Amino acid sequence: MGKSKLLKKIHSAAINYQKHLAGRTFLYVYEDRYVEIVFKSSSFLHLTGVKTNLKAKGFFLHAKKKKGLRPSEVMFDKAHPYDLAERKINHLENLYKVTCTNVMIATEIVTITAIYKIGVTNFQFVLLCGPNRDKTGTLIDDCLVPYMLMGWIVVTCTE
Repeated sequence: MGKSKLLKKIHSAAINYQKHLAGRTFLYVYEDRYVEIVFKSSSFLHLTGVKTNLKAKGFFLHAKKKKGLRPSEVMFDKAHPYDLAERKINHLENLYKVTCTNVMIATEIVTITAIYKIGVTNFQFVLLCGPNRDKTGTLIDDCLVPYMLMGWIVVTCTE
């Protein structure tokens, strides 16, 4: 997929994110626990996996416009590889489905780079979430926010 097609997919995903998720909080109840996930407009950029010089909210505003994101505003590097961004963006358009279909919740997910409080999966992708913090790192509330979208799943069960 070329960059122009990727930008179209980002636009479509931004439209769905705005329509179904942005500014909303969803309650997930599992076992004898519950968690609230808040979908911030500022989370959208990170979920795409692309690099940009735009601020997160500015990126989201541009992405929602039909020709809002220019190819020069979306970049790739070692920390933001094209193939990873492509996999994420392929699932991002359907991210809202974790709020209206049956999902599985996994807790305390450990990756090479981080530990996530929970993961929400529909078995096509996993949305990894962590604490809701402000720009200085101060905890805002008990809600979780999306940190990472993974388009592949490897399950290891331990007892």
